[in-house]
Amino acid sequence: MIRNNDIEDISTNKTGSALTGGPAGIGIRGDYGTDGNPGIEIRNNTIDTVENTSGGPEPTGITLKSFDGDAGFGFDSNGNLTSDPSSPPATDTDIINNDIRNITSNGGFATKGISVSGEFRDVDIIGNALDTIESPGGDARAITLSENSNNGGPFNFDIDDDGSGERLGPQDFTIENNEIVRDADDPRSVNVGGYETLGSNSVSGNIINSGAVTRFAGDQDGFQPGDEDTLNVTGNTFTDATADTYISLSNKSDLDAVFSDNTFQFSPNPVVNGSRIVSTGVRFNDQTFSGSTNQVTIERVAAADTSDFVLVTHRSSPGDNGNDIVDEVSEIGNKIGSSDILTGTSDSVAVDLTKNLDEDVTEVTETQTLITMLHVANDSGGTNFGNPITRNGAPVFDQAEITIN
Repeated sequence: MIRNNDIEDISTNKTGSALTGGPAGIGIRGDYGTDGNPGIEIRNNTIDTVENTSGGPEPTGITLKSFDGDAGFGFDSNGNLTSDPSSPPATDTDIINNDIRNITSNGGFATKGISVSGEFRDVDIIGNALDTIESPGGDARAITLSENSNNGGPFNFDIDDDGSGERLGPQDFTIENNEIVRDADDPRSVNVGGYETLGSNSVSGNIINSGAVTRFAGDQDGFQPGDEDTLNVTGNTFTDATADTYISLSNKSDLDAVFSDNTFQFSPNPVVNGSRIVSTGVRFNDQTFSGSTNQVTIERVAAADTSDFVLVTHRSSPGDNGNDIVDEVSEIGNKIGSSDILTGTSDSVAVDLTKNLDEDVTEVTETQTLITMLHVANDSGGTNFGNPITRNGAPVFDQAEITIN
């Protein structure tokens, strides 16, 4: 057990490798709990400032790493040295409620907040706060699970009995209720690497303020596309309003489930096998005006296909939940304004409130919640729009508080 430590100011300018790969706040490389024996528990530690100023091997907050090639890290279940690839995996690894911040490099190798690499089983990464995991111009991965480091092979571990050797990485893992802030050009915030067998897994309940959840989906020795287990990504909240992509998964993922089971600041734009799928979404932020306003501005809107559409602003009818959040279609009220006809993705779109749609309204004079919804473009009936556009069977809309001073 490693508990309740305060670890600060680890800095190097070395360009060579280290036993744990690079400088680390907590770094362990060796034998772990096997065959149900107690494993590693890392809990309630504070790690502040781990850096490599040379751009050399990656600095990491917490890293657990196997030796090359040996599934059980060079030991069998009796503690004897072995090179048997069937030796048991590390079991029962807990990384819980740690505060990890200011893990930085000078743009060299990937910077990592928490890294688990090799044959682990039953890994819990829960309730950690990761802040300022950064690598200007490089990779910064807040949480990463990866295959053991014998990247050149041979891959002798045929876990799924398909006749082809596989890379070994953590299985039966939970990444849950972590909060992540990082800064990097690379999108990978929570990353699961190029190994096929994940077992029972969950990436859920995390607040990801920058970057994406990613799953390796390429073609390399020891990874056969189509044989990989699905990464289960549910119940996460993505708050980075500038992100192009929030989730990048393999082609076996259920994209409808990804859309419906996570909360996005904007459209999720998942990637499958390198091709981004633009999803339909709208971002309508709170706005303040003096006296009144005859238009509102929509920060960004995107449609998944090339069809024309119109943004329509509605009044709201507060629901029964007591917090004035519109969560039922029945709470969407009269239409009071619309945009010009749009297509694709647009920023800073004006919605004109002077069009006398469902009400004789030309401006908003009182503070209220408004809703902006995507509608199909349609020139009939005296308006430029038709029915609402839906995603997963529900209208696509966002709401904003319009304050009149």
